[in-house]
Amino acid sequence: MSEPPLAPSHVLLANLCGDLHLTGNIAEDVSAFLRHHHHPQTALHCQHVATAARDVAIATQANPSQTHIAGWLHDVSAISLPVSGCRSRVPSTLRCLPKKTTAR
Repeated sequence: MSEPPLAPSHVLLANLCGDLHLTGNIAEDVSAFLRHHHHPQTALHCQHVATAARDVAIATQANPSQTHIAGWLHDVSAISLPVSGCRSRVPSTLRCLPKKTTAR
């Protein structure tokens, strides 16, 4: 019997996942998440980075599991959109606060 899909524990993640069902498998979940947000090339790139990171970890006696996960997660922010008036990219579900002005 298969386990039920994971429910995102944070409201922002839940909003970003929408109807996407997480499995608990980082490779499957990150790939599906990026594809869900129309970033299939980023998903493929993360797969390659995760594989290379694991190989380097094995060669250098680092933790291959942790580096594999880091490789998958390193570009997950590709789903963010530039927001007018913000210096950084933020998820489209967030709004940037206006710049603070100080009286001189």
